[in-house]
Amino acid sequence: MNKQDFLNSLNNIQVNNKKVSMVEETYEGKFSNVVNSILSSCDKPLFIDDTRLLTYNEILDADEDLGTNFIQQQLLPLFDCGDNDFIVYHITKDSWSLYNIIDECVFKNVKSLDELL
Repeated sequence: MNKQDFLNSLNNIQVNNKKVSMVEETYEGKFSNVVNSILSSCDKPLFIDDTRLLTYNEILDADEDLGTNFIQQQLLPLFDCGDNDFIVYHITKDSWSLYNIIDECVFKNVKSLDELL
């Protein structure tokens, strides 16, 4: 799937409030409508160009599975870009960036997911 098709598909997603609530509880925050649509559609891995959408379970277990502290940093990992880089949503800032799990650094902070995909 390409980036534009994916972003367009988010407009037609029925939000799964149970899934969203579980992730909001785990990450201790509220999310944007775009994030809610993504969380409602991530039952299985999906490749968008060279980026992979994480599955619902991978998102819930990211701290443990990736050995990071996403929850403490108020970062929600949603896409694996390879080379230990992930597209993350900043819960408190309503913005997006890339995050390297080895260097534990945030870079390329933007307001729109479209700019990173």
